[in-house]
Amino acid sequence: MRFNAAFAMLVGFGAVIPATASTSAENTQNIVRVTLGDHVYDIPSNYGSYVTSGIDTPKVGYGGFKFEVLLPDFTPRIANNSAQLDAVGWYDQLRGLIEAFPKSQKQIDNKAVLSNFLAQPWFSGVIPVSSHGYRIYTPRLKSFNDLRAKNLPNGDVLVMQCSQDWGLVVFPDCTVYEHWQGLSMIYSFSRKYAEQADSIDQRSGT
Repeated sequence: MRFNAAFAMLVGFGAVIPATASTSAENTQNIVRVTLGDHVYDIPSNYGSYVTSGIDTPKVGYGGFKFEVLLPDFTPRIANNSAQLDAVGWYDQLRGLIEAFPKSQKQIDNKAVLSNFLAQPWFSGVIPVSSHGYRIYTPRLKSFNDLRAKNLPNGDVLVMQCSQDWGLVVFPDCTVYEHWQGLSMIYSFSRKYAEQADSIDQRSGT
């Protein structure tokens, strides 16, 4: 799991996060203070919205932040791109949610996520096909998403599901699942960016 690079500037881990696309007043004038676990972050509000915190919910220790940016440059919301971000479907949008869970809650990692997916009956006996460094598992039933996994240099694994592009889904998308030290990050983007998922993942965090 990686929460560094461009998204580390968003989620920060101990720093006030600068806007990645621009340093204009429009990008930085409104700051949202977000509590995720034991950490507090200041995030420009045009990156997304605060979900909740341990202060205002019975789930003590929980916190979340919904985010949306435009690929390929992780551009946050500004006046001239709001229509792009608000468009229905998946074009260049990346949307996601970061959550921090109570320390008492059982933690899982990306390898466990992959194992849980592969344990589903529609992946039983499926032999993966290699493509661009990914192992692609195509489910036996077309109504289910395909599963993609890629081993990372740090020993972790990138886990991604992509909706099937058989004309049944108007806007096929891919979703990446990340888990690390009590944090969970799930984010989605257009399937057209599927082959760039590892570079997106590197910019989404370390």
